[in-house]
Amino acid sequence: MKYVVFRVADEKYALPVQQVQSIEIIPQIRPIPTPPKHVVGVSNLRGVITTIVDMRSVFSIEVTAQRTSESRILVTESGAYIVDGVQDVMDIDEAELEPWEGNERVRGVLNNGKDLILVLEVIESVGEAEVAK
Repeated sequence: MKYVVFRVADEKYALPVQQVQSIEIIPQIRPIPTPPKHVVGVSNLRGVITTIVDMRSVFSIEVTAQRTSESRILVTESGAYIVDGVQDVMDIDEAELEPWEGNERVRGVLNNGKDLILVLEVIESVGEAEVAK
């Protein structure tokens, strides 16, 4: 199965390629008053006003305002997420994954010799109710 490998801080994650609608360069993001915890603001992505979520916040990693030329927006069915970089699209055989217990959103962990990649089933939406707050 093909996965998009992306980076948040120094950690690598993978998401099934069919879950990713697009990968975008970070556009201008407009702040919104008193946003929910993970929300950075809104942006016009290809003509659609979209809520932008910081993946560092979602994964409980220190949020930095600094974005680099590698930073991207990963657009999925559940939302648009700022990640620190998109590394690659790679084939991952399910047999290569070490099981991960206790979180149904995680398919497993891939040890490719130099990195541990947390392979996700899905990135869960922040939730319409939270975004509307």
